[in-house]
Amino acid sequence: MMGHNLRALWDDPRPTQAPEPRGRDWALVAVLAAWSLIEAVLRDGLAWRPLAVAVSVIIALTLPWRRTQPLRAVVVAFGTLLAFDVIRIVSLEGTGLTSIAAALLLPYALCRWGSGREAVLGLTLILSWLAVTHIADPTPRGEVVAAVAFFLLSAAVGATLRFQAHARTRAIEQAK
Repeated sequence: MMGHNLRALWDDPRPTQAPEPRGRDWALVAVLAAWSLIEAVLRDGLAWRPLAVAVSVIIALTLPWRRTQPLRAVVVAFGTLLAFDVIRIVSLEGTGLTSIAAALLLPYALCRWGSGREAVLGLTLILSWLAVTHIADPTPRGEVVAAVAFFLLSAAVGATLRFQAHARTRAIEQAK
C-alpha cells in the first residue's frame, strides 16, 4: 500500500494553468531586494556583506517563477543557500540576512505547482540545506526542529491546496 502511494506521488503530473509571473511578483522582488540592502547597510558585524546581499537577491529573483518552474526556483534558491552555507562552514564566519525568509514561499509553490517527482526532489534538496545550515550555524535542537517544521508546513499547505484543486476539478467533471 505504501509503495503504491509513493509511486502515485512520484507519478503525479504538474497541475495545469499555473499563474505566470505578475506585477506583484516583481514588486515582491523589489521589496525583498530593498530589505536586503537596508539590512546589509544597517547591520553591524556582517561578514561577507556583498555575498549575503547577493544570496538574498538571488532568492528574491526566483520567486516570480515559483509557480511556472517550481523545481528550478527551488534548485537555484536552495542551491545558492547551500553554497553560501558551505562557504560559511569553511570560513568559520558569516551569516545570512533575514530577507532569505522569503525562501519559505518556495516549498509551498513546489508542492502546489510542481509535479510529484519535482516535489520529492525539491524537498530533498531543502531538507539537505537545512542540515548543512545547522552545521554552518549550530543552534539548539528546538530551533532546528522549528526550522524544519516551518519549511514542511509551507510544503504541506501547498500540497493541501493542490489536493483541494484536484478534488474540485473531479467534482466538476462528475457533475457534468
